[in-house]
Amino acid sequence: LNIHGNLTGTIPDSIVNLVKLQNLQLGLGLGGPIPDFLGRLKSLTYLDLSTNSFTSSIPPTLGQLTSLTYLDLSKNKLTGSIPESLGRLTRLDQLLLYINRLTGPIPASLSHL
Repeated sequence: LNIHGNLTGTIPDSIVNLVKLQNLQLGLGLGGPIPDFLGRLKSLTYLDLSTNSFTSSIPPTLGQLTSLTYLDLSKNKLTGSIPESLGRLTRLDQLLLYINRLTGPIPASLSHL
């Protein structure tokens, strides 16, 4: 589902009803925190939330998306540290976090990816 540039506001919670969704691209125009409920989209293999105005920290629930091969959270306003739970994303080929306000060390759990 590519609605890059076509939504404003926050990610609607109704998106969790798309239980078979594999590709989600929601760039340009969204803000607020990245919602915890995205961790319930277990079929996702590709998640692009880049080039938004997401604030707050990366939700640890994204570590439940164990089918992900691509995760792009770049070009946002994310703060805090990278959650250890992202180390559970063992199929991940690309993790993009640049141009944010993240702090702290890179979790040791990511060294296994």
